[in-house]
Amino acid sequence: MYIGKKNEIFDYAVIGAKCKLKNKVKVQHAAKIWPNKTIAEKTKVKGSIVWGEQRPNVLFRQNGISMRAHVDAHPIFITQLASAYSSLHEKGSHILIGFDNHPLSQALGSLFTQCLHMYGMHTNVYEGGYLPAFRYILSHKQYRGGVFVTLNEHDEVVIDIHDEQGFPIDCTMERAIEQRMEHEHHMSAMQMGEAMKQKENDEMYIRALRQAISFSSSERWKVVVASSPLLKHIIERTLLLFAVDVVWTKERDDEHIRKLIEQEQAQFAIVFDYSGERFRMFDGQGVVLTKEEMISLHVLTSLLFSETKKVAVPSWAPSVLHTLAERLHGEMIYVKDTRRDLLLAHHEPFHFYLDGLYACIQLLHLLAIERCSLRTIVSSIPTIHLSCRDVHCPWDERAAVMRKLLEESYDKHVDFTDGMKVYHEDGAWTLILPKVDEPTLTIYSQAANAQKAKEYTKYYIKKIRQYQNV
Repeated sequence: MYIGKKNEIFDYAVIGAKCKLKNKVKVQHAAKIWPNKTIAEKTKVKGSIVWGEQRPNVLFRQNGISMRAHVDAHPIFITQLASAYSSLHEKGSHILIGFDNHPLSQALGSLFTQCLHMYGMHTNVYEGGYLPAFRYILSHKQYRGGVFVTLNEHDEVVIDIHDEQGFPIDCTMERAIEQRMEHEHHMSAMQMGEAMKQKENDEMYIRALRQAISFSSSERWKVVVASSPLLKHIIERTLLLFAVDVVWTKERDDEHIRKLIEQEQAQFAIVFDYSGERFRMFDGQGVVLTKEEMISLHVLTSLLFSETKKVAVPSWAPSVLHTLAERLHGEMIYVKDTRRDLLLAHHEPFHFYLDGLYACIQLLHLLAIERCSLRTIVSSIPTIHLSCRDVHCPWDERAAVMRKLLEESYDKHVDFTDGMKVYHEDGAWTLILPKVDEPTLTIYSQAANAQKAKEYTKYYIKKIRQYQNV
């Protein structure tokens, strides 16, 4: 737990484990903050920021369904979810099920599978734990959908539901599942589903990845990799095909990663999340690449190494990357900052920003061509001045706050691709982006210099707090 300076915590307030309270936070009498929450500076927590409280009455979050392990992830919920999900498919449909090697994930995944059988669905199991490979299999085989069950770094069970094309399901299907969970659905012993005998594995994905990226180098590359033991096999096996020596570790501590990079003289390091979809990068000097640098590399590699000349980026991506895209005779388009929107707009089987293994190989490809370090490449990208901060905004006040911000911007150009993006007269912009699964607004500002970007961000944070009467 981290408690900043000049905080006030009143009687009977409860703060969960691993919370971060920035400076000058005031937690009012009897307020509760659930574990793993970050409370922005100068926030007054009047009520409770707890799972199930002060959230919209929806089941799906940004990365699927997230539940506290051993608390919310119970058998009754799983059977209700499987019942609702199966009611949206024809009997006899084939569904792909994936889960990691944690006993709870396996138990819940197996229970979900058995429930689908009871509702007439046929199933098959993906034996790997790598979500991008799971998505690839879905998009290239005749499954009607897929369900991926994992335990994340916060001891939350994540149930990630995908459609037949390998994309996270859309909002319409999410709402349909939520509505149908409130009702019972008929099952028939005469139409029981079955499990397929030939299970899926990583081979199809690895083979396609090797065919998609054809580069060779006389140099022997070395990369530090931090991941769960389950992902170790696919990572090492794939990188070996590209003549890459892997220094694997299960430790994710930044200082440990930096020491390994220095000791092993590695080109860079990559730290995978629980599913392999999200990741962090360290350059050869042990410096963590920023969010802006990662999206810049996405633009660079996508336009360099793919046939398409369009690259989709999240709404917060810096406008200066248009210059980079034009330099590569390509075009950059903004989409909502959701996995589904980014994948739908990509039109390629692999995605740099949502596939750590693919990103790792493409960076090695880039280094082989440029014959320089990762830091040198990042430094050559146009300078980005982007400020980003979170500000607490209760669920029941969010709509009113956004409406007041819009009214204030009546004389400015405003874009609603994702959240509310206000363009300023000096060419700068500010994006107010509500978080799907937290009572928080994220403020991004881009300007001609870092100081100006921070000033715009501070201005909107002040306004948001003012409109909350904080």
